[in-house]
Amino acid sequence: MAYAVETKTLGGQMLKKRKVAKLLIVFIALAVPLFFQSCGGDSDSTQTHIKAGDKVNTTLSVNDQPVQTVTYKAYELEPEDNKEAIVLLKETLITHVSSPRLKLNLPEESFVTIDDVMYFLQNHWDGYSGGAEDAGLNSFEFVEFLKKYSLNINFFLIEFKRANSAGMSVADFVSAVEAVGDLLKTDSANGYLGFLHDTGVNMKDFTDILAGQGVTMEEFITQLNQYGISFRRFYELYKRSGKSMGDFIGSLQAFDEERISTAAEGGGGLDVAKWVYDIIKENKPQTPSEGAFTSVLNSADTNPLNYEYALNSTGDKISFVGTNIFNITLFSIEFKASATYHASHVTLGGHYLPNIHFDVTQAYAMWPWSLSAVAQVSNISNLGAASDPNPELEMTINLNVSDILQSVHQSHTFTFTGLEGIVSQE
Repeated sequence: MAYAVETKTLGGQMLKKRKVAKLLIVFIALAVPLFFQSCGGDSDSTQTHIKAGDKVNTTLSVNDQPVQTVTYKAYELEPEDNKEAIVLLKETLITHVSSPRLKLNLPEESFVTIDDVMYFLQNHWDGYSGGAEDAGLNSFEFVEFLKKYSLNINFFLIEFKRANSAGMSVADFVSAVEAVGDLLKTDSANGYLGFLHDTGVNMKDFTDILAGQGVTMEEFITQLNQYGISFRRFYELYKRSGKSMGDFIGSLQAFDEERISTAAEGGGGLDVAKWVYDIIKENKPQTPSEGAFTSVLNSADTNPLNYEYALNSTGDKISFVGTNIFNITLFSIEFKASATYHASHVTLGGHYLPNIHFDVTQAYAMWPWSLSAVAQVSNISNLGAASDPNPELEMTINLNVSDILQSVHQSHTFTFTGLEGIVSQE
């Protein structure tokens, strides 16, 4: 059986710059097949469980205007001990309108087929996870692994093929993915695979580059965590440096640009109140009064009452709805980004962000589906002078929609600055 991945080109970029209420949505669900696991047995009468052959539609909208609809079809990998491992692969994608307020991250995109998935299970995953020692292909464990790290199966299979061709075993590949997923605070394992996809560097070569600089993956992740840098930001800094990847990692000079707490002439550094917080927990929206917010202030004074003349910035309403073939709404999420910005201190220079949060206006899930969402700071830098800071903060929203052991993941990335509030990511 040939291990081939069909490549297609989708859509274009849709965004016009605005001074206020601009945002970048990295809509992972458009690129990520959905993964489902369930116990064996008949579906209930409401048809909210997914079984082989079912189709699910997801619609992304901006201010109630549908932007894109994706249709997925469910495939059963193999029954194991009365358990089903089902993967939902993309079948169609329709772009309804070109929204000037939304930039869809739609580069040339690769799709996988059910044959690609089965080839990987038969020739790689089964041997790694048990092989001849047990029956079947251990597909249920594979789906659990994808779900645990919210992995894009397209990126996973394509990047594994490239690394494996360079001599990397499936065990080493999986270990590297797990290390990033378990340890990295500013990004996800999926972000790591996307970084490899964008750079064209396979994982084997990247780990060899690290080793050549005397750096392990764990040490490299510690550095990213220390300076609040995601893999996407690391790639941007690498491109800006003009250095080879090895020299760039070896020098680590770019990380100095991202220091948060370095003492600044005429004032302190930047203080981020919270790096991670829940915005939806067990289907319930979390509010700023419950601690669901962060801020970027001067580290010399972290009392928000000493910052004045703040302005309000509100983003567009983003909604994500999932329905089944009976047009039953399985889940529905609506939210807006919100921030106070341009705040000045009574004695210190600069403009700051006293409050950044997300207003969740709807968080609905039909049983047995459930919703959770976490906001985390992925990048922080100072666009201004040391004595006149203009903080830039990038936040990633990681949204999970689950049906018992089943999970759908999508990510949204927002950028805020002290001078402009909500802005777009270039």
